Amino acid sequence: MGDSAPVQKRSSRAGGAFGFSPLETRGLLALAATVAVIAGVQSWADRAQPVAPPATVVELTTAPSGESRLGNDSPIDVSATAEIEYDHRTDVNNANRNQLMRLPGIGEVLADRIIASREKDGPFRSLRDLQRVFGIGPKKAAMLGGWVRFGEIGPEAVAGEADE
Repeated sequence: MGDSAPVQKRSSRAGGAFGFSPLETRGLLALAATVAVIAGVQSWADRAQPVAPPATVVELTTAPSGESRLGNDSPIDVSATAEIEYDHRTDVNNANRNQLMRLPGIGEVLADRIIASREKDGPFRSLRDLQRVFGIGPKKAAMLGGWVRFGEIGPEAVAGEADE
């Protein structure tokens, strides 16, 4: 018993990537794949839900003294400042292809279909009218509700399409 050569123990970490055993390597790969899948699903979910449109009215308020100050000591009279109204919505009757493609859920194909329908059948008057475009159903029309408006078609629409 005393004369036998010592048995050399083989390390369970030998031979694996970065010193990990094959079992540890598979576990790390599975963990990395799970994280990648979760990140991809989250990214897809974020793209599928459009951000709410910004507010349309900007109001300036005054301090209790009735005066606001800008910078060091330069007073500004905010009571003389009118409310600024901005209509952030896209006018589908005057928008060119690129402007339509900025709308959530509208790509190249739908933008082209909207323009073709507008030229063939006349201007859109409502979200219901917009549903005459193949690919825009009640759900997509409802999603576009806060993003679009329906103005009169004008010459700037034709000029804007030439600028594409």
